[in-house]
Amino acid sequence: MRDQVDRSSDYHIIDFLYQILHAKEISLRLEKDQVRWHGGITHKVIYDMIAAELWLQGMQIQPSTQSGQSFTCRPETRKQQIEGMISFAEKMKWPYLDEAREFLQTLTDTTAVVSGLGIRLWDWIMGLVLPGMAFAVTLMYGLQQSCKSTKERLTGSVWVRETNYGFILPQVSYWRSRSVLGRVLAPLVGVHNVGGWVGPCPGISGPTIKTSALVKLKTRASSVKLLEDAVDDELYQLRAPHSNATWEEPELPPASKETCELQAVRLADLPADISVGPSVRVPVQIYHAKLDFQLLEAKTTATISLYANSIFIAALPCQGTHRINPKVKHLYRRRVLEVSDLPKAELSVEEITVINATAEGGEVFARAWCAQKGTNAVVWKKEKGCCFKCGLMMAGKEGLIIY
Repeated sequence: MRDQVDRSSDYHIIDFLYQILHAKEISLRLEKDQVRWHGGITHKVIYDMIAAELWLQGMQIQPSTQSGQSFTCRPETRKQQIEGMISFAEKMKWPYLDEAREFLQTLTDTTAVVSGLGIRLWDWIMGLVLPGMAFAVTLMYGLQQSCKSTKERLTGSVWVRETNYGFILPQVSYWRSRSVLGRVLAPLVGVHNVGGWVGPCPGISGPTIKTSALVKLKTRASSVKLLEDAVDDELYQLRAPHSNATWEEPELPPASKETCELQAVRLADLPADISVGPSVRVPVQIYHAKLDFQLLEAKTTATISLYANSIFIAALPCQGTHRINPKVKHLYRRRVLEVSDLPKAELSVEEITVINATAEGGEVFARAWCAQKGTNAVVWKKEKGCCFKCGLMMAGKEGLIIY
C-alpha cells in the first residue's frame, strides 16, 4: 500500500490486484508447506496477506463482460461500509452530510459504474481497511472525496504516519485524535472522538486561513520519561506489618467555581522556511495554534500557545478507597492550582501538581496549559472508579493530575 495519501494517486486498481495476487500466493504456499516457521515475513507482508483474504471475502467473481470487469463487491459488504461512513458523518455533524449521503447511496448499487473513485474511498467501500494508522486517514479522506464541496477544495498530501493535522471547514474543524488540538479540545461539550478523529471542533480564525483547507500544526514532540513514583516503595513497605490507623486518605479540594469559555481557536503563520511540510506531492501549510479563553469568575482573559503535543492519560480504575503509607508520604507531596492560577504558574519539580478543573471548560484550559508548558498529565475523574490516592500514584513525583 502507498504510504502517501494523495487524491491524484498513480496507484491504480491493476497495481492493487497484482499485489493481492502475490499475497494470496504466499498464503497458499504457506498452507501447503509443512514447515512451522518461515523467515523473511515482515509486518507489511502479513498485512498484504490479510488484505488479500478480506478482498476475497468481500468480492464476487463474475464472468468477464464487455466492460472488462470480472469482479464486484458483495452487496452486504458494500452496504455495511457505506452505512458505517454515513454513521460517522452523522456523529461528527459533517456540514455536507446531505452531499455525502446522496453520493454514497449511489454506491450501494453494485451494478453501477462510478468513475473517479479515489483509492481511499475505494478501500473503504470494499472493506479492505485494517485497524491502525491507515484507518482514520481512509475514513476521513473517503468522506471528503464523497462531497462535491470538499473534493476539490481540500487539497494536500500527508503521510499516513502523521497525526498532527486536521481539516478546516466553514464554522467547524476536525482534528486527528493524536494532534495537539485534538487532545486539547476533546473535552468540549458536543465534541466526539470517533475513528481517530475529534470533532466537530470550533471554527478556526487566522489572517491567512482559508475557509476550507487541510493544515498541519507545529509542535515539539512530547517528552515521555519514567518518573519516580510510590509504587515500588509502597510494595516494599507493605511486606512488613504496619497499622493502617496512621495512613492518610488524601483530601480532595472543593469543587472549582472558575468557568472557562473558549473564545477562539487561532492559527498563526510560521516563518517561510518552516511553513511547508516534508516533500510530498501537494504540500500542506503548517501553523502554530493558539487558544483564547475568558475566565468568568476571575473576569480576565488568557491566550495560550500550544507548543508541545502533550499526552493525557486517563487514571485507571481501582477497587475501593486507598490511603497513603506514612513511610512514603513524601512521594505524595502536592500543590493544588485553580484554573485562574495557571496563567502565572510554572511547573514544579518538587511535588505533584493538582489542577482543580472541575468547573465547565476547566479541563480544556488545563490541557492547553500543559501543551504550553510541554508537560504530560493524568486526567482523574472520581466517577471513573479511581480513588484520589491511586490517581496521585499514577502521576508520580513531579507529575501532574487534572481533575
